[in-house]
Amino acid sequence: MNDWEIKSLDQVSEIVGGGTPDTNNPKLWDGTFNWITPNDLNKLKTPYIYDSERKITKEGLTNSSAKSCPSNTLVLSTRAPIGYLGITTSEASTNQGCKSIVFKNQHDPLFFYYLLSLSVPSLINLGTGTTFAELSKKDLESFTLRFPKDKFEQTSIAKILSTVDTTIEQTEKLIAKYLRIKSGLMQDLLTKGIDEQGNIRSEKTHKFKNSPLGRIPVEWEVKRIIDLAKDKKNAVQTGPFGAQLHSSDYVESGIPLLLIRNLVDGKINLSNLPFVTFEKAKSLERYRLAEGDIIFSRVGDVGRVVLATNHHIGWLISGQLLRVRLSGNISNGFLSYFLNSRRIKEYLKMEMLGSTRDSINTSILENMFVLVPPQNESDKIYSSLSKIDETIKEASEVINKNQKLKSGLMQDLLTGKVKVPNRLIEETNSNKEN
Repeated sequence: MNDWEIKSLDQVSEIVGGGTPDTNNPKLWDGTFNWITPNDLNKLKTPYIYDSERKITKEGLTNSSAKSCPSNTLVLSTRAPIGYLGITTSEASTNQGCKSIVFKNQHDPLFFYYLLSLSVPSLINLGTGTTFAELSKKDLESFTLRFPKDKFEQTSIAKILSTVDTTIEQTEKLIAKYLRIKSGLMQDLLTKGIDEQGNIRSEKTHKFKNSPLGRIPVEWEVKRIIDLAKDKKNAVQTGPFGAQLHSSDYVESGIPLLLIRNLVDGKINLSNLPFVTFEKAKSLERYRLAEGDIIFSRVGDVGRVVLATNHHIGWLISGQLLRVRLSGNISNGFLSYFLNSRRIKEYLKMEMLGSTRDSINTSILENMFVLVPPQNESDKIYSSLSKIDETIKEASEVINKNQKLKSGLMQDLLTGKVKVPNRLIEETNSNKEN
């Protein structure tokens, strides 16, 4: 495209190295100047750097190789690792693990933030060193990029991408908010419950009693998991071990086999889901799932919990997992949340078996005490918590959708494959003039 050009970074910017003031001289530290490190860049959730973990004084700047750079400087980590990026919002300096890229006025730093983000694999390939790879100032200066000549076109592309980034950021904040709400609700609902008016109980207004699990509402009971099962022999079932499954049993499609890695944040992650032949699944019938079964990890990361739905009927569990199957007089949904509570995780830490890695057996889970509210109340508690989880799931899907959108837009807009409409460029130009 004739309106794009290819130039090296030193033709469009000044590359500035970093440094570290004497750490034994307190006069050089705890000042007001941001001192950015790769670790600061790694923590960023947006393109912009507002703060740094450590700050230096003016004396620290003048008595070290650290250099002050203006706001709107693009900072790139050039070792341990190569490729973290951020744009300063105020005057700042960096340590020697970063390089500062100070662009000339006719170039948009935010556009180059996205363009260099797309170029990180190429930058990594330029790194040299025996202990860890480092990108030299010379190699960075000679690194060539292809970009629009017109700054307003650069800014228009950056604006489109940053709009998607803003949506992702706002949705992440929404998820964090609902996770906090869920955490607080779980603490209240799984210990105090909901009264007939739909209010969380309090010892000031309701009757409580002592139990092996602490103070609980008088309406609640405490029972062992095995006592809640109709078939006590199969209340808690371990999945088949490796000796019962061979490489020839695995196929590209068939009956799904759940592993620990597929239990993520209370949901089943379908990526890397293994399958076994239908013939083999028939011989492992006792390990297959029914709706309402609770799946519990028993080794490694002990205590991952997922409630099986109608989508999982007939699936198999591996020997890494336990299946809890109870009678119909308790809400399995409530119990799945209770088994995922802090109280249970703390209990499991004390009951772990094994010297090389953590594990539990069926006996530990069978004899675990759990809270048993009246079923109508446990159903209400499950409904309240699952609604929040559904909101979090929907928000996560929005993030995934926008991340895919951003990835596609970066490939199209930053390579010139798709040109920004002139209308947007003219609008950007008009806004700058006003």
